[in-house]
Amino acid sequence: MQPQVDLPGDLMLLQGITSDEGLSVTSRNAYAMRLRLLACRRGRSILDTVAEASQSLTWLRQTYNEVCTRKGFISAVLAAIRRAPSKFALQLQKAQQLWLQELLLLDRTLKHRYKSNLPTARQAKGHVPWADIVKLRDKLLKGSKARLLLCMYSLGMAPMRADYNRIALLSCCGETDLLDASG
Repeated sequence: MQPQVDLPGDLMLLQGITSDEGLSVTSRNAYAMRLRLLACRRGRSILDTVAEASQSLTWLRQTYNEVCTRKGFISAVLAAIRRAPSKFALQLQKAQQLWLQELLLLDRTLKHRYKSNLPTARQAKGHVPWADIVKLRDKLLKGSKARLLLCMYSLGMAPMRADYNRIALLSCCGETDLLDASG
C-alpha cells in the first residue's frame, strides 16, 4: 500500500526535527529516517501515523518483536511531537500521552531485562557453549588468525567483556594469515 502523503504536515514534522540544532546530526537523520520508515510501512502519512497513536502502536507491536526496535521508533515519534508546530498541538496532545506511556512501559521492560541479566530470544538462539568454543579453537590450524583470536579469548579465563574489541590483525609483505606456524 502506498503511503498517503500529507506533504505539508509531514514536512513540518520532519523540519522540526531536522532543524533542531540541539540534536546531533546523527540523531536528526535517525529520527527522520525512522519516521519515514514507520509511515511508509504503515501506508499512512507521517502526520497520520503519529496522530493515530493507538493504531500505530498496535501495528508496531505486531510488526516488531524486539523491544529496542520499538523504543527507537517511539523515540522518533516523540521527538517529532515535541518539535511539532503549535498548530498540531491539540491534534497530537492525546497521541503524545499514548506514545509516552508505551515508551515508559518499554523502558521498564528493558530495565528489568538488564537487571535480571537474561538473554533475549535472539541471544539465546545464538548461544554457543564455552566448551564448544574451546574444542573449535583446538581444531583450528596453528598460526591462523581464527585460532589466534580464539586463543586471545580462551587461554585464560572466560571473557567478561569485549577486551579485544579494538585490535587489528595486520600482515605485512603480502604474507598469508599464518602468523607463526610453529606455535
